[in-house]
Formats: sequence, structure tokens, C-alpha cells
Amino acid sequence: MRRTAGLCVLAVMVAPLAGSSLQAQQTHDQAMIFGEEPVLDPMRKTLKAEVIVLRDTLYAVDAVSARLVRAKVGGQPSVVVSSARSLRLECSRAVRAATVMRGQMAVVGTNDARGKAVIADYNKALDALKASMNSCDKSLETALSSLTTPEVEPLFRTALAAEDAVKKYEGQLSVLLKTLQIPLDPKGFKSAIEM
Repeated sequence: MRRTAGLCVLAVMVAPLAGSSLQAQQTHDQAMIFGEEPVLDPMRKTLKAEVIVLRDTLYAVDAVSARLVRAKVGGQPSVVVSSARSLRLECSRAVRAATVMRGQMAVVGTNDARGKAVIADYNKALDALKASMNSCDKSLETALSSLTTPEVEPLFRTALAAEDAVKKYEGQLSVLLKTLQIPLDPKGFKSAIEM
């Protein structure tokens, strides 16, 4: 009886110290059990919103790049040229979205050394993505500005490079989201196992 009473007193003394972190963990655990998303603080909520905007922009880059690649493989040069015009527009949009995202990342911070490293790596990936999307825009502008019919091969290479840049960025994005505990699949879907 005395031992039980002593444990209860110890638990009451430790609870205020653990307080908010224990409650936050329990809320997170309950949300995961019931399939609900945990409540995010304002910084994480804003960051998640910006990630979604950039992700949706990159979906368009991926989709148009894939269409261009299929058209090249299928021997449809007119579709390649048409897709290249659309891809140029999407790459230009991606540059703007990455610029906004970079501005958002300027206010994201943490005291944790690992977290700082992850944020720095993500910022590098974001800068690389922006540079790749800018290169995509400029390369396609040059290739499409010729008075004659554009050559298909440079357009094809640009589309492949854009797809590769998106994949590299998404890899670093998933690390950032996991580290900051922001529940969002970079591709925007859940597997059948998670449903």
C-alpha cells in the first residue's frame, strides 16, 4: 500500500515537469490511432500549406514532362513541341513557387542540431530545384524560339532533367517533413497499407 502511494506521489510530482510534451505526445498518438492529423503550430501549418502549393506545381512539371517523353518515344514530334511549350510554362511557375517556398524557409528554425542540418539540406535541395526549373525554362525558350521546327532531342533531354530535379527535391522534402513531424506525403497519396 505504501509503495503504491509513493508511486502516485512521484507521478504527481513528475507530471507537471513532463506536462505539455507528454500531452502533445498523447495527442499525436491518439491522432495516429484514430487516423486524424495532429494539430500543427502556426509555423508548421504555414509551411505545410506552402509545401502543398509547390508540390502541386511540380505535379504539373512531372505530368507534362512525362507526356513529352512518351511523345518522343512514340515518334510524335508535333506533340513533343506542344508539350515543350507547356513544360516551359510549368517550369516558370515552379521557379516562382520555389522562390516563395525559399522565403518561407527563412523563418523556419530549430535549436536541435539534427533539425538544423535537415533544414540546411532542404534549402540546398530547394535552391537546386529552383536552378533546374530556371534552366528548364531558359533551355526551352531558346529551343522553341527558332524560326524552323525545333529539334526534338534537346526538348527531350530538358524534360528528363526536369523530372530528375523533381525526384531529387522530393527525396529531401520527405526528410524535412518527417523531421518536423508534418504529416504529408510528398506525392499526395496514401498507400493501401496506411488507409
